[in-house]
Amino acid sequence: MLRLKGDDAQSGPCGILQGMLDGLRDHLAMDVAYLAEFRGDRRVFRFVSRSAAAPEIAVGESVSLSDSVCFQVVEGRLPELIRDAAEVPSIGDLTLVEKYGIGAHLCVPVTLGDGTLFGAMGCFSTRPDRSINRRNLEVLRMGARLAADLIERKRKSEAHHEALCARISSTIERGAFNVVYQPIFSISEGRAIGVEALTRFPDAGTRPPSAWFDEADEVGCTVELELATIRRAVEGLALLPEDVYLSVNVSLETLLSGKLLEVLQDTDKNRIVIELTEHEAVEDYEALKAALETLGKRARLAIDDVGAGYSSMRHILDLGPDFIKLDISIVRDLHRQPSRSAFVRAMVEFAKVANSSIVAEGVENQEELDELAKLDAANAQGYHLCRPLPLAQILPCLAGKEQSSSEVSGRRYG
Repeated sequence: MLRLKGDDAQSGPCGILQGMLDGLRDHLAMDVAYLAEFRGDRRVFRFVSRSAAAPEIAVGESVSLSDSVCFQVVEGRLPELIRDAAEVPSIGDLTLVEKYGIGAHLCVPVTLGDGTLFGAMGCFSTRPDRSINRRNLEVLRMGARLAADLIERKRKSEAHHEALCARISSTIERGAFNVVYQPIFSISEGRAIGVEALTRFPDAGTRPPSAWFDEADEVGCTVELELATIRRAVEGLALLPEDVYLSVNVSLETLLSGKLLEVLQDTDKNRIVIELTEHEAVEDYEALKAALETLGKRARLAIDDVGAGYSSMRHILDLGPDFIKLDISIVRDLHRQPSRSAFVRAMVEFAKVANSSIVAEGVENQEELDELAKLDAANAQGYHLCRPLPLAQILPCLAGKEQSSSEVSGRRYG
């Protein structure tokens, strides 16, 4: 019940609840503190805090409500504050009193904001305690109110999680997304040498595609969603000219899953390029290298967004990519900013030594393209050259006659 991906052991609702119980047990000098849920006709311990000398009580342990001390308290059959269980005649009818060796006991109901009874929060010691009083009970009540708030937050989070899972799973099963293709041009030859596949979802008018992949990561569906979109993109490979490659974006998680090979099992290495999109640091480069080696006969490698993330240079040095894709933030206003021009010049020289090829992303005007040509950058893509389009609309662009770099423009194909 209250466990979910993303619930940090320390700072998430579950971590807070556990820490609160630990604090209450210590503050009230009790052996055990617990949060119990009344579920159907059972009492279930959801969180337990116990001292080293306390009886064993497992999270998830349940008994019938008729045998539950805390349920009898909430029902009003037992008092909320019991200093000595031996002095409460009716408590002897409950089997758990003897099992847990309850001496003193405090318990209050946990009621959610809509009035629903969730269960109870309580604590007990294995010996009588004459010192506990109403003030201790009020402390427990405050804990119960906080617990109710945290439970509601967690339930909302779980409902959100389930809704995202359902929406993403349905989208994958129905194939309710499209793939568009953006050409990658050789600057010197003025022709398309490749296309990058980009996913478009039904709500593309109001949300970027990245929002879907962020949500997939949130609920643990990244691999499934990426493989579905890559599979769709690869379907268009047969319609592309033989001298044009297809580039697909792949996260580190998908790459390391080993599942990409099945999607690319029939592809020619020269026709597929994997763009590694991971911006986070790689913990195990040997594992990454092994995964790439497995795919080596099926695809080439590009490092995406170079210049934007802190890990991309390490990727380049350790992985030896076939393509180095310069981020739009480096290309923007390249002709006006000498520092960016110097960075591109350095990367061009590095690429020559490393046997890689530069692709400048996000080219949006002729001045940027001309500057890239002066710097001897090999390839470029961007709205100035051609916008991402469905395959049927992009094919005439790919089959066009060769042009000089100054003639390569999105207007020609718009």
